[in-house]
Amino acid sequence: MSWMVPESAGFSRAPHLQRPRKDGETSLQPYELVFSAVLGALALAAAANYVWGVMPPAYMVSVGAMPLGLLLAGVILWRRGLQQNLHRACGTLLMGVFWGLVATFAYDLYRLLVKLILALQFDPYRVQPIFGHIITGLPTSHPLALFLGWGYHLWMGILLGMLFTLMRPRGGALGGLVFITIIQVLRLAAYPSVLQASWEDPEFLANGVIGMGLWGVVVGTGLRYRGWRDA
Repeated sequence: MSWMVPESAGFSRAPHLQRPRKDGETSLQPYELVFSAVLGALALAAAANYVWGVMPPAYMVSVGAMPLGLLLAGVILWRRGLQQNLHRACGTLLMGVFWGLVATFAYDLYRLLVKLILALQFDPYRVQPIFGHIITGLPTSHPLALFLGWGYHLWMGILLGMLFTLMRPRGGALGGLVFITIIQVLRLAAYPSVLQASWEDPEFLANGVIGMGLWGVVVGTGLRYRGWRDA
C-alpha cells in the first residue's frame, strides 16, 4: 500500500519535493509518533498472537499487514528525505481513522435501532464475541474475548477508513458506497461461517447490506465535506 496520493489530492510531485524544507518539517510531530507507535504495536501483536496464540492467518493479516506496510512506507519516505509527503500522508491516514470510527459507531447504532424499530429477533452485536473467540480461542462470554472481539471490530472500521481515504482522499458518498460494497463481497467470501449471510435473512439485508452502505456513505460524506476542507 503506497502512501502516495495523486497530485490532485494535494500531494506535490517529484520536481517539487526537492525544495528547501521549512523549520520543523524534518521532525515528526508528537501525534505522528503516537500513531507510528500504535501501528507498530498492532503489527507486533498480530505476529506474536500468530506465533504463540491461536489467531488464524486471515485475522493476523487483517490486523498486522497494513500497519506494517504503512510503517515500511514511512521509513522509505523518511530515508529519502520526503518528510513533507510523510507529514501529509499521516494527516490523510488520521482523517481516515477519524471517519472510519465515526462511521463504525453510526453503523453500530443503526444495528440497534433496526432491532428496536422493526422488532427483529437477532443480536445486533453477535459477531463481536465470535471474532474474540476466533482470535483468542476463549469462550465467547470471556471478558478477554469480548474485549478483543470489539477491538477487532473497531479496528476493521479504522482500517477500512484509512484504506478508503488513501484511495479516494476527496471522499464522496457514492465512492464510499461502492468501496464498502466491494469490501462486503470480499468479507462474505472470507468469513461465510462467521457472518452467516443469507439473502433470505431480513437481518442480513437490513444490516449486512443497508447498514454497510450507511457506513460507506458516512465515511465518504465526512471526507468530502469536512475531512478534505480541514486537511
